Amino acid sequence: MDPKQGEVVYFRMGELEHLDIPETQYIWQDVLPVGGSSVVSSRPKVGKSTFALNLALAVVRGQEFLGRATNPTTVFYIALMAQDLGSERVPQVQRGKA
Repeated sequence: MDPKQGEVVYFRMGELEHLDIPETQYIWQDVLPVGGSSVVSSRPKVGKSTFALNLALAVVRGQEFLGRATNPTTVFYIALMAQDLGSERVPQVQRGKA
């Protein structure tokens, strides 16, 4: 079945096993899918920005992060809070000091 844009398509459970669904591709193995979105949430001052920056650097370099592979790609880091010192932390993270 080839649905048109804006069309709702219904399937019975038995039909799902016969669908040709492409395998999910990941930026960070089994955690961050290509084309997906994620949220890092926690109490203040526990390291969310440091975590995000270190993950971003690992992805840019194609390095393993927390025991999981990354697929190298361009990363855009957007600091949404005025007190986020991301622009100051990036050089520290790149030097391995954060």
